[in-house]
Amino acid sequence: MRDYLIRRLLQLVPLVIAVSLLIYFIIDLAPGDPLEHLLLDPDIKMEDIERLKEIYGVGGPFLERWGKWFWRLIRYQDLGVARFHPYPVWDLILHRIPVTLRLSLLAMAVSLAVALPVGIFSARRQYSGWDNIFTGLAFFGRSMPTFWFGIMLILIFGIYLGGTPIELPMGGLSSIVFPEGVPWITLQLNAAKHHILPVLVLGLAGMTGWTRYVRSTLLEVLGQDYIRTARAKGLSERVVIWKHAFRNVLIPLITLVALTLPALFAGAIITETVFALPGMGRLIFTAVVSKDFNLAVGCLTFLCILTIVSNLLADIMYAVVDPRVRFS
Repeated sequence: MRDYLIRRLLQLVPLVIAVSLLIYFIIDLAPGDPLEHLLLDPDIKMEDIERLKEIYGVGGPFLERWGKWFWRLIRYQDLGVARFHPYPVWDLILHRIPVTLRLSLLAMAVSLAVALPVGIFSARRQYSGWDNIFTGLAFFGRSMPTFWFGIMLILIFGIYLGGTPIELPMGGLSSIVFPEGVPWITLQLNAAKHHILPVLVLGLAGMTGWTRYVRSTLLEVLGQDYIRTARAKGLSERVVIWKHAFRNVLIPLITLVALTLPALFAGAIITETVFALPGMGRLIFTAVVSKDFNLAVGCLTFLCILTIVSNLLADIMYAVVDPRVRFS
């Protein structure tokens, strides 16, 4: 196991270098000069503009700028300084991660809580009326645009049902600024209400996709010889499904779940913008729209590293789920 981890970590080094170079190149292709507005100020000297370009990573030859940026990253864990924020990029990312991570984990939990039982139910009752209904709902939810679904939930639960007991907050992390001495449970309940709509929106894609995947994978597993053998031995259907079939469904599902967390971070760009949540998704959106070069490159590089680490964790989890998997 140790040798496998060392080998995989060494393989990740050139991958991180190549992906960071690609991200830096793509962001650099964005049209316009992020500091062009300074040229309109007659009190700004050209040497000051050149110095600011050096600080914000938008001046000089491309490879030279990327080399300096990557050297600072590996030596000092420095992603540069954001242009429209008074903090380093790394500090901004660390400040926004908890919001998106909490939102993503809750969305993943809701997706799995719905997808696993519904997928298994549909597989056990293939082509039944309930199976057709769940299949139709899955395709409908999969094709629904995230921003449209979020706006519809805001209209329904925030405006049309406003003033009713089931009214839900339309955005933000807190309704009001609570005074000191408020009970902890009150703060948590208020935060939970603000997470209901964003979690539903962010978890919709995973919920529908995983439902179809669990159904199709379980149908394939139920046709195997060892399942027929287990049933012939007189085992109950519950034992056959959960002890024998479902364990084999988990193996490919682990890869999807492990790679979904980075996808949820990326998908949070739309969700956090619609619901005005101060997380990583909204930070990326702000960085791209405002042409904040260091901030955009830093956020996308973080997502890249998160994806690579998630893929590695998925490979390791194979051995936990399937005892037949061994690392040489």
